[in-house]
Amino acid sequence: MTDTLTKAPAVTAHTLAAFSDAFNRHDADALMGFMTEDCVFDAAGGNDVHGTRFTGRAAVKAAFEAVFRTFPDAHWGHGRHYVAGECGVSEWVFTGTHAEAGASRPKVAICSNSATA
Repeated sequence: MTDTLTKAPAVTAHTLAAFSDAFNRHDADALMGFMTEDCVFDAAGGNDVHGTRFTGRAAVKAAFEAVFRTFPDAHWGHGRHYVAGECGVSEWVFTGTHAEAGASRPKVAICSNSATA
C-alpha cells in the first residue's frame, strides 16, 4: 500500500498556471504555498549558470518580494505550462519597469522548470 500522506502531490499544468497567476498577483504568500521547507529557486538572472540560487523558504520568499519591489508592474504573460514525467515546464514572457530606472521596461522570454519528485 502506498503511503499517500508522505508522497508529494503530482504537479500538473494547472498547478504551474496557478503558480504563474500568483506571480502576476505579486502574492509571495500564495507562491510559498507551492514550496516545500527545503525548496530551491533558481532565478533567471544572476552570475551563475543557473541564475541566482535561493535555498529555503525564507530566502525564496525574500527573493520573490524583492522582484515585486524592483519591478512593481512585473508581469509574466503568454504562459505555456506542461508536464512530462517528473518535470514541469513553464514558458512565459516577463515584462516590467525597473523601480529605479523608471523608463526601462525589459521584455524577456523565459522558460523555467520544476521537479515534481
